[in-house]
This record gives sequence, C-alpha cells and structure tokens, in this order.
Amino acid sequence: KLGISLKNMEITIALSSDMQRARDTAREISAHHAGLEVKEMVILRECSVGVLDGHPAKEYHQALTDSNVPLAEFRPEGGETLGEVRKRAETFLDMVERDFKGESILVCAHGDFLRMLISVITQISIQKANGIFLNNASYSIFKYENKKWHTVSINNFLE
Repeated sequence: KLGISLKNMEITIALSSDMQRARDTAREISAHHAGLEVKEMVILRECSVGVLDGHPAKEYHQALTDSNVPLAEFRPEGGETLGEVRKRAETFLDMVERDFKGESILVCAHGDFLRMLISVITQISIQKANGIFLNNASYSIFKYENKKWHTVSINNFLE
C-alpha cells in the first residue's frame, strides 16, 4: 500500500537500513519507481539494545527504570545509547547535505533512528523525540532549503 501511495512522489535515491524489514519496505516502494535501486546503509540501523534484543519492550523499560540513568544515556549491555543513535542521525544528515544535493531521497529506517533524526531536524530533546509516535509503514517529509531542514509532515499513515 505504501509503495502504491508513493508511486507519484519524486524519488531519485532510495537509502535503507541493512536490516530485513527496512530493506523489504524500501524494495516494495522502489518497485513502483522504474530503475530506482536501494542502497543499504548500516548507519540507518535501529538502536541496538544489546542483550535485550528480541525481548519484550517492557524488559527494556524495566532495565531503564532500574538503572536510574537518563533515557539519552541508558546503554543496555552490549547496546548503544539513544544519544549515540542521535549522533548517527546527525552524521547521516551531514552526509545527505554533502553527497546528495538536489536529490529526492527515500529513507527506510526504524522507529528509534527516525525519532532521533526528527530530534536533530527539529532541534528537540531526545526525551521529547522519544515520545513521538510513528506508525509502521508511515512516512514523513522533510525539505532541505537554504542550509536548513524544514518539517513538511510527520507520520503520514495509510489506513
């Protein structure tokens, strides 16, 4: 459904996390854009929760509560902090600004990464960005003009 709804949107480059579900989504969307190839990028991966990977979200939240560490600094064993994910998002945007000028880019990534991307673009805190709800298979639109990012829409969702 998402691919069909975006078929008339100009997309010149497709960038995707190398994780399966993001790759699959990017490929479904690109199938509706002749000749559009998907470039997989590790930088777009979801936040690593280390030993909690594959466990219910409530276990992550309990570990966060038990740690008495601020959300932005909480690191599950073997994982990364949301602060580090936000730095990845900053690095990604720097790369987009430098390497993809004038392109219309499709980015297929994951909730935590996308929230941190929104945090950078809108200059809101990690805590506030973490409260942004994004439906699976939703899309958001941002424009880069006059050396600034602008939010067009967030969490467009097809019912």
